[in-house]
Amino acid sequence: CLTFASQRSVNHALHHNKEHIDFSNAYAQKQATSFQYIKRKTGLAYQHSKMSLRLCCTILFIAGLAAGEIKNQGWWKNTVFYQIYPRSFMDSDNDGIGDLKGITKRLEHFAESGIGGIWLSPIYASPMVDFGYDISDFRAIDKTYGTMEDLEQLTTKARKLGVKVVLDFVPNHTSNEHPWFIKSYQGIGKYKDYYTWRRGRENNTQPPNNWLSYFSGSAWKYNATRDLWYFHQFEYRQPDLNFTNPNVRQEMEEILRFWLSKGIDGFRVDAVPHIFEKEGFPDEPLSHKPGVTSQNHNYLEHIYVKDDQRSYDLIKTWRKVLDDWSDSHNEDEKVIMTEAYASLDNTVKWYDYGSNIPFNFNFITNVDNSSKPSDFKKVIDDWITRTPSYGSANWVMGNHDNSRIATRYPGRADQMTMLAMILPGVAVTYYGEEIGMVDKLDITWEATQDPQACNSDPEHYRALTRDPNRTPFQWDDTKNAGFSKASTTWLPVNDNYKELNLAKQKLQQESHYKLYQTLTKLRSTSLALKNGTLDTVALNNDSVLAVIRKTADEAVVLLINFSNDSPQSVDVSEYLPNAKDATVKGASVGSGIEWGSIIKTSDVRLPSKASIVFAAQPNNTVFYQVYPRSFMDSNGDGIGDLKGITNKLEHFVESGIGGIWLSPIYASPMVDFGYDISDFRAIDKAYGTMEDLEQLTAKARKLGVKVVLDFVPNHTSNEHPWFIKSYQGIGKYKDYYTWRRGRDNNKQPPNNWISLFSGPAWTYNATRDLWYFHQFEYRQPELNYSNPNVRQEMEDVLRFWLSKGVDGFRVDAVPHLFEKEGLPDEPLSHKPGVSNQSDSYLEHIYVKDDPRSYDLIKTWRKLVDDWSDLHNEDEKVIMTEAYTNLDNTTKWYQYGSDIPFNFNLITEVDNTSKPLDFKKVIDDWMVRTPSTGSANWVMGNHDRSRIGTRYPGRADQMTMLAMILPGVAVTYYGEEIGMVDKLDITWEATQDPQACNTDPERYRAVTRDPNRTPFQWDDTKNAGFSNASTTWLPVNDNYKVLNLAKQKLQQESHYKLYQTLTKLRSTSLALKNGTLDTVVLNNNSVLAVIRKTADEAVVLLINFSNDSPQSVDVSEYLPNAKDATVKGASVGSGIKWGSTMNISDVRLPPKASIFLVR
Repeated sequence: CLTFASQRSVNHALHHNKEHIDFSNAYAQKQATSFQYIKRKTGLAYQHSKMSLRLCCTILFIAGLAAGEIKNQGWWKNTVFYQIYPRSFMDSDNDGIGDLKGITKRLEHFAESGIGGIWLSPIYASPMVDFGYDISDFRAIDKTYGTMEDLEQLTTKARKLGVKVVLDFVPNHTSNEHPWFIKSYQGIGKYKDYYTWRRGRENNTQPPNNWLSYFSGSAWKYNATRDLWYFHQFEYRQPDLNFTNPNVRQEMEEILRFWLSKGIDGFRVDAVPHIFEKEGFPDEPLSHKPGVTSQNHNYLEHIYVKDDQRSYDLIKTWRKVLDDWSDSHNEDEKVIMTEAYASLDNTVKWYDYGSNIPFNFNFITNVDNSSKPSDFKKVIDDWITRTPSYGSANWVMGNHDNSRIATRYPGRADQMTMLAMILPGVAVTYYGEEIGMVDKLDITWEATQDPQACNSDPEHYRALTRDPNRTPFQWDDTKNAGFSKASTTWLPVNDNYKELNLAKQKLQQESHYKLYQTLTKLRSTSLALKNGTLDTVALNNDSVLAVIRKTADEAVVLLINFSNDSPQSVDVSEYLPNAKDATVKGASVGSGIEWGSIIKTSDVRLPSKASIVFAAQPNNTVFYQVYPRSFMDSNGDGIGDLKGITNKLEHFVESGIGGIWLSPIYASPMVDFGYDISDFRAIDKAYGTMEDLEQLTAKARKLGVKVVLDFVPNHTSNEHPWFIKSYQGIGKYKDYYTWRRGRDNNKQPPNNWISLFSGPAWTYNATRDLWYFHQFEYRQPELNYSNPNVRQEMEDVLRFWLSKGVDGFRVDAVPHLFEKEGLPDEPLSHKPGVSNQSDSYLEHIYVKDDPRSYDLIKTWRKLVDDWSDLHNEDEKVIMTEAYTNLDNTTKWYQYGSDIPFNFNLITEVDNTSKPLDFKKVIDDWMVRTPSTGSANWVMGNHDRSRIGTRYPGRADQMTMLAMILPGVAVTYYGEEIGMVDKLDITWEATQDPQACNTDPERYRAVTRDPNRTPFQWDDTKNAGFSNASTTWLPVNDNYKVLNLAKQKLQQESHYKLYQTLTKLRSTSLALKNGTLDTVVLNNNSVLAVIRKTADEAVVLLINFSNDSPQSVDVSEYLPNAKDATVKGASVGSGIKWGSTMNISDVRLPPKASIFLVR
C-alpha cells in the first residue's frame, strides 16, 4: 500500500494527520520522488505509534482513490513569462488606459509568441499613487482596469490557449486609503497593530529612527489623529504592514486563496525582502557612498529593513497555502516568483523557502553596455552555480522599474533577448521587448506620471522617472500605435511607432519579433535547450561570448560579438567535436547573417555588434515499423512476439535505424490483429508479458533505439469491459461509446454512414435496444470523445505506457476521433462502379477531420511534454496516421504531431507515374511543412502492398528516394531486404478480417495478408522466423534466395544499399541540413533530387523509363564540380559502387537509380 501510493495520497494523509507530521521541511520534501516522500513521512508517523501508522495506511489507500493532487508540477521550469503593465498594454474602452478586456482581446499574441505565462502588474483597487502598488482593496479590481468578471473571462480564455496567468501580489504595504489603515490610525480593535507605529524622538517631533524611504526622505510619516509615526519603505501613502501580527498574516493567506479561486496560476511577490524589519528599530549605518545626499535611500547601509529571516519563513507558509490549494482542488502547481533586489546569496536563498522563480536581476544590476563577455560570463556562472539542483535558473532582462534593454544596450537588444532565451531555465520578457521597443526619453515634466519622479522637480525628474519604459505597446501604425482610440493616452506613445510596431514586424522576413518567435519555438522543441549542458566561454580576447547548450545528439550555440567596430571570426569546433557545420536558426536584425544558412563551426563570421544562434542537430531519423506477429517468434508458436523483437534489436543498430514503432501489442481478441483492444494496459499473451516489453525498452535504450507504440484511441474491442458495461447501461460507462436509436421505429441504422470494412457503420445491440457506431469492423465500437471521462481514461493510458519506458506513440486513425454532432446523413460520392455497401459510396464530410480531433492531439502533446519535463527524459514523439487531404494532414503539425504520416508516395503515385508526378508529391509536401517541422516519407505499411510489389524492379528507387529527401524516413519491416507480397495465399489460409468479410471470389482484392508475411531472416525453416510446424501466415516461397543473411554476404544487395543510405544520412551535412531541389530531366524520364550545402552535394537520379537508358547532365546544378562518386546504385543496374562519374554525362540504364556525392 505504501510503496505504490501516489504523492497525492501522502499529501492528503499529511493534511489530516498534522499531529504526527512535521511540516518544517515540506517544500524540500516535495522535490523527492513519491516513494522517498512516502517513506520519510510515514517513517515519522511510525515513530509516534503503530496506531498512527495504521491510520496513515488507511488514509493513503482511500486518498489514492479519491483525493486531489498537485498536477503538472514543474510546468514553469522552461517557460517564457511575460510581464504585462496593464495601463500600457491594450485599451478596450478608449479612455487612454489599458485594461483587462484589452489584455483578453490580445491573448492570442502570447500563444503566437510562444509565451507560456503572463504576469500582470497590480490590477487591484487603488488610488493610483504608485499605479497599483498602493492597494486600497486586495479583493477588488480597480475600475480603471475593469471588473472581476473581466478578470475571470481573461483567465478562462488564457486557460484555453494554454497561457498561465500570474498576479503581482503586493503584501509589504497598502494604500493609506485602505480600510485597514484608516481603522489603524483611528486605533480601532485588531486593526490598531496592522501597521508599524512608533513614537518619535525628541518628544515625538522627529522620526523614530534614521531609516530612509526608497522614494527619498524619512521612512516615517507622522499621523496627527493617532499622534504616532507610521513606517513606509516606499511612498508615504504606502504604509508598511506589520507581519509580526498573526492577524495580518492570516489576512494575506485568505487573500491568496481568494485569487486562487478566481483561476490565478501563481503570484509574483513584490518587495519580498522588506516584509519584516529588525526588532527594536535601530538606526542604520551610513553607506559612505560618494555624492549621495542625506535624503537619498542610498545614504544608508540597509542592514535592518531587508532580508530578515522571518520574510523567508513567511514565503514558506505561502508555498504551503498554494500547494494545499492545488492538492485539494486537483489543479496544476501554482508558481511563486519573488522580487528581491538583494545580494546573490540572499536572492537564491528564496529557492529554499518555496520560491520557484526568485527573480534574477543581475543582467540589470551587474552589467551594462560597457561590460565585456567575461563580465556576462561571471553573472551567468555565479547564478548557475548557486541554483540548487531542484531549482530552475531564471533570467530577467527588463521590467517596469528599469530602462528597456534596447535603450540600455543600443543596437544590442537582440543580443540580450537571445541570451535570456538560450540560457537554461525561465526567461522573463517585459512587454514590448519582443519587438524591440525603446524608452521615450522626451516625456515632459508636465506629462510625467511616475510618483518617483513627481516627488522631485523639473530639473531632476529625468534621472528618476520610469515613465519612458512604460509607454503604450506599439501594435501597429494606426492612431496611438493601435493601443487606444482615445484622443490622449495616459502616457504619450513613442514617436517611432510608425516604423517600430508588431504588425510591421510580422510582415518582415527578419525582425525582432520573428527572431523572438524563432527563439521561443526553439526553446519548446530543442532538447539541448530543455535539458542540455551549459558552457559559457569568453573568446577572441574577450570580444565574443559563447553560450553552448548540448545533449548527446544536439547542440545549440549562441555567439555574441561585443565589439562595436570589429568583426570576428569565431572557432567553436573545439566544443562541438562531432559537428563541422551547423544551421543558423536566427541572428540579430541588421547583422546581414542569413537565417537558415549553413556555417562552419570552425569559422563563424560575426559582424560588429552581431549575435547568432545556430544548431547542429539531426532531424532525419529512420523509423521502422515492426509488425510483431511477423517479425520474430521466440517460443515456437508460429507467431512473432516481444522476446523475438528483443532478440533482434541489434538488427536495427546495424541497419542505421533510430526508432521502431510496434503495431498493437495490447490484449485483444485479434479480430483485427490488435487494433481491437480489450485492455489498454495489458500485453496480449500472444506477444508475451509486461516484463518482456520492459526488457525490450531497456535493451533498446542501451542500444540507442527509440521504441514507439501504436496507440489505438478511436475504438476498442467489443470485449473490452468498458463496452460490456456500456451496453449494460452501467454508471459512467453508459456514454463511453456512441449510441443512438435507429430509424423506422429502431429497425434501421440511425443514419446512412458506412463502415470502412463495408456495410452500415452501426450495429444493433439487443441488450440496450440501441445502435452503436463503428467506423471499422462491427466488433470495434467507437469511443465517445465528447465524454470527458473517456478523454481522461486515455490520458491515463498514455501515462501508463510512458512509465514503461516508451518513447512516443503512433496515433492510429486520428481523423476519426470525433464525428459531426447531430450525426446527419453523408452525401453520396457518385463514384462510378461503387456499391452502396462500400465505404467509397459516400463523401465522408461528417466522420473525419473534425477540429476537435486536432485539439485532442494538442492536449496529448502537452501531456507527453509534461511527462518528459517532469521526469527529465528525452522528448516523446507523436506520429499521426491520417488518410486525408494534404492540407488536413499537414495541419497536424500545428497541433503537436511531430510526424503526421505522409502517405502521398503511396496514395498519389504508382508504377505508371512519371517524374513530374513524383516531383509534385514531394514539392507539395515540402511547401506545407512548417519551418519548425520535419518532413517525412512513408513508402509502405501493414495496410498497403510492399514497394517491391507496387514497383516491380524499382524497390531500390523508392527506398533511395525516401532516404535522400529531407526529414524522417519510415521503413516497413522487410523493405530493407526488398521483400515482396505473397500473392498466392489461399482463402483457407487468409487471416485478414477485411478479406474474411468478403468471399472466396473477392477476398484477393482487399486482403492485406500478402504484405504481412513473416520476415525472411535466412534460408532455414520458415525463413528463420519460427521453429513452428506452421506459421500464422505462410512464409513467402522466395525466402531461399531473398533473405537477410544472404544479402549480408553479398557485395551489393538491397540490404547493403539500405545500410549505405542510413550511414550517409547520419554523416552527410547535405542530407542533414542541405537545400533541396527536385528537377525533372530528359523529357520527363529522369527525376533528380539534389541536396546541397556550400561544401557538399548529394544527388539522386532515377530513370523512370522501363526500356531506354538515359544520359543525364546535372552540371548546371553543381557548377563547381566536374565529377562525383557513386555511393550506391539500384541492385542489378550494373553501376559500380565507388566509381567516379562525370556529372555532365551520368549514364543510367533502364529502371536504374543512382546517388552521387560530391
